[in-house]
Amino acid sequence: MARSNHARMHLLGAWAIAGIRRSKSVLKGVAASHLAGVLALVAVGLALACLIVTRGLARGLAEEAPLTALMFRSTEPGALVALASAPFKPEKAAAPAGGAEKAALPIGAEVGAQAKSAVAADPLNARAFVILGLLAERAGDKAGALKFMRAAARRSLHESGALMWLMRSTFESKDYESAIFHADALLRSRYDLVGEAMPTLAAFAENADERGRLVALLAANPYWRLNFFSLLPTHIKDARTPLKLMAALRDTPAPPTPDELGKYLSFLIGKRFYELAYYTWLQFLPPHQLASVGLLFNGGFEEAIPDSPFNWTLEAGAGATVDVAQRPDQREQRALFLKLGPGRVNFEVKQILVLAPASYKLGGKWKGAISGSRGVFWRVLCLNAKEATVLGESPMMIGEAADWTDFSLSFIVPASGCRAQVLHLEPAARSPSEQLMSGSVWFDDLRLVREAETGPPTLWPGFTSEELEP
Repeated sequence: MARSNHARMHLLGAWAIAGIRRSKSVLKGVAASHLAGVLALVAVGLALACLIVTRGLARGLAEEAPLTALMFRSTEPGALVALASAPFKPEKAAAPAGGAEKAALPIGAEVGAQAKSAVAADPLNARAFVILGLLAERAGDKAGALKFMRAAARRSLHESGALMWLMRSTFESKDYESAIFHADALLRSRYDLVGEAMPTLAAFAENADERGRLVALLAANPYWRLNFFSLLPTHIKDARTPLKLMAALRDTPAPPTPDELGKYLSFLIGKRFYELAYYTWLQFLPPHQLASVGLLFNGGFEEAIPDSPFNWTLEAGAGATVDVAQRPDQREQRALFLKLGPGRVNFEVKQILVLAPASYKLGGKWKGAISGSRGVFWRVLCLNAKEATVLGESPMMIGEAADWTDFSLSFIVPASGCRAQVLHLEPAARSPSEQLMSGSVWFDDLRLVREAETGPPTLWPGFTSEELEP
């Protein structure tokens, strides 16, 4: 029995030792397998990191150093497009500013190959299609150019090169619906390109049959509209074209703004189209103001004073405050108020007039106190004369007028050479030393009446009522 138990114990010990040895062997195998897996993962990670770094470097260098970018990735679309774009850039003909790398940019047949390679590497690369379109245009393949440009626009409505090309091309081919669509798409994403789009937009504006398409675009009040109206006068043949657009917008939810109208009026006055400017201003006055229009507008200073040359323009210079305020004696009424000095004073209050040849009389009231060697006065001058021609001056306001005091001046608008006039209130100084003054003054109830004709009656020289209709 003892021997039997001993044998059993010996067998169990041998079995345990064998199990331990097998376990060590298995653990060694597992450890080796795990190490191999870790090494494989590290290798994959390094490969991915290398790929990311090289692609990132290639992408980052694509614009400024395309040849270097291609050393990191031979199929980098951005670099291929940059190389292919070079011959179409304006600076290509000038000395390269970027060193030898830019000087080495290829031209000719290689450009097409690079653009095609870019498309193969990135089929959604809109710029590559633009280059292919430009190459087709250079080769005289108009149909091919149109196909590639449309492909570029389909891939991205932010590809301004394609949209600009399509806008111009479709307008020239009289596909006006496509032209206005591409103009809208272009300026929605690149409103800073409104200047480059102006020749086409101005052509729409001057095409009576197609102007409505542009009006519909402007009626949506896009944020490039003010720039459009600012630039339009320099791109048109007929000075009345902006008026026709504005008249069409008048009854829309986005009628012409004071800024848009003001820029057009400034253009017309700068070109001495005084009659057209005055007519345009009248078209956009509110009915209650239009009913009160006379030879002088807003002589009682009761209406608001926007930035309009045919209303009052108030310019306060050094040492002066110019404003329209409540009258101290009648709080429900307003009047022109000036606070002057003490010291050297400079200011201007003015309104442009469009008066037919005749004799006129300006009257009004003033009160206040002005101290100095000279005070202030009203003057009427011819606006369109080569040299300032004074038609009349009021007596100088100086000293004290405790109560409202009448003043007047008479003048004659000659039969020729004075199509527009300007009424000024300004210091009566003849030298800088005479600008020294102090005090305050009020003006109100200005009236302008015609006394007698001095020439044949006329609407406005050079215009008929039919020609002025928008």
